[in-house]
Amino acid sequence: MSRILVIDDDEAICNSVKSILEKEGYEVDTSLSGESGIEKVKSANYDLVYLDIHMPGMGSLDTFRAIRAIKKDAKVCVITAMADEHMTEYLLLIKEGAIDKIVRKPVFRDALLKITGELMGGGGMKKKILIIDDDEMIREAFKSVLKEFNYDLDFAKTAKEVEGLFRRGKYNLIFLDLALPDGDGGKILTELRLKDKDTKICVMSGYLSRLGNLLAPHNQAVVNTIFCMKPISREEIIKITKGAIES
Repeated sequence: MSRILVIDDDEAICNSVKSILEKEGYEVDTSLSGESGIEKVKSANYDLVYLDIHMPGMGSLDTFRAIRAIKKDAKVCVITAMADEHMTEYLLLIKEGAIDKIVRKPVFRDALLKITGELMGGGGMKKKILIIDDDEMIREAFKSVLKEFNYDLDFAKTAKEVEGLFRRGKYNLIFLDLALPDGDGGKILTELRLKDKDTKICVMSGYLSRLGNLLAPHNQAVVNTIFCMKPISREEIIKITKGAIES
């Protein structure tokens, strides 16, 4: 998973950027000063740093130089309202190696994701897939098939585990077994759809009647939902995954 650090003395900006990026699957840390940001760079490997151009205490240029002293190829991008009085600082940062792009305040989701995707190389993060099934052999089968692809895989065997995982961020695809030991898969599907209408979900069952029960007229839970019978073959796993991820 790609890791990003946001350094900005405005806590609201940090929280906003963190929320937007985490929902897309990035791992995000924040710092409210240059000094604390430098300490985090010392202890973690970040793929990208967003740096506010104007902060009290240690300024952006000194912060940038300290980051580069720790990691000479650090990827640092400016985040700023870009007032005219800060243009000199911006140009100095670019001259010393900062990325010639700006995330402007107030931060808008689409603009932030576009720039982040470009800087991370066409998205930069692995596509995230969640497999929900209480059968260990099924989970291992998915792991075996999908390990050759560059996906970030999570696994859950109970409804309770699903709740915790889904709070961590957005998934590109979810495989959901309808029969779980502590919850009904149809109910879980409905709950997931209330949180996210866009993620593709592949509902799995060994019983055709259980799949049919979900196909009631006007059931909004089945929007962006795929149905498949178990056992599911290697070819089906790949076909469904590729179709959902690349569409």
